[in-house]
Amino acid sequence: MSEENVEIGAGHRPAALEALVADRVRLFDVGARGGIDPRWGEFHPYLDVAGFEPDPDECDRLNRESDALPYPARFLPYALGRDTQDGVTFYVANWPVASSIYPPNPEFLAPFGHAPRLLAVKEEREISTVTLDDVCADQGVTPDYLKLDVEGAEFDVLMGGESALRDTLMMEVEVEFGPLRVNQPLFAEIDAHLRERGWSLLGLRRLYWRREAGLDPSGSGYGGRLAQADALYCNDRVIDGDLPLTKGLKLLVMLAAYRQVDFVLDLLRDAGSFCRHLSPGERSELEAHLAPRPGPMRRVAGRGLRRFDAMGRRAMADALQPGEANVWQDPHFF
Repeated sequence: MSEENVEIGAGHRPAALEALVADRVRLFDVGARGGIDPRWGEFHPYLDVAGFEPDPDECDRLNRESDALPYPARFLPYALGRDTQDGVTFYVANWPVASSIYPPNPEFLAPFGHAPRLLAVKEEREISTVTLDDVCADQGVTPDYLKLDVEGAEFDVLMGGESALRDTLMMEVEVEFGPLRVNQPLFAEIDAHLRERGWSLLGLRRLYWRREAGLDPSGSGYGGRLAQADALYCNDRVIDGDLPLTKGLKLLVMLAAYRQVDFVLDLLRDAGSFCRHLSPGERSELEAHLAPRPGPMRRVAGRGLRRFDAMGRRAMADALQPGEANVWQDPHFF
């Protein structure tokens, strides 16, 4: 592998991370359609995945293919919610990914031509929901990391997972800033709920929707309404405590998967963190593995861009947005 192509997590496995082969990162993927995000690709040896997918056909497909995955995985056909109950209406959308227990909000969606078509309800079903707390108690396991993407019902899942999430280290939650669906909780409510429980917002991957009236192949690509984001949270109440080494190593892997290089280095170089149990050689090896330095080609390109500040670099990306693009999205997670 050339230096130019070095990626976080690539190369040999540091000796310190061998502990995670026996006690893997328990990754809960709620809304598991399509499998886990490619960001975890370099860290498959350290993962143990539990997926939740209420679409029975998709859940069956995921389980059929699980034996071919490079990590242990099981997929459960549960719709997680605020309560364990039957008879919950589930609105199946034209775009299956957008199906939800909350119906679409036509008034909000109307200006965004693609959205009403994708979120339109083609079928209503009755489903049963179960709380995350009940599932974890039944399975005898709780998550180290949670990814939550359930089309407007994220707050309901959090409310039903108070006990299960108490010692979770990080979570990624899809949030909305406008009422895409009727009566769905928005970002402000979710953020307040998590902050009250010791979670802090680390970053956002934002998604803007552009109105149909402005879409023109020969026109400007500027504009858009902040509609959604993926929000990354850290459980400060746990992280700032006296983490056991194995749990701290799990945290390092999660941060590296999200390219939070500064956070990784801060922990590795903090004499008071869990990393005090590591030798200087082990810390150096982890730095090289989890926060590798860019190769020479990247450094050359970086020097060329230094004449632009951060705002200037983003302005160049904005100027290249096609006029007919119906969404504007951050290119990477944060």
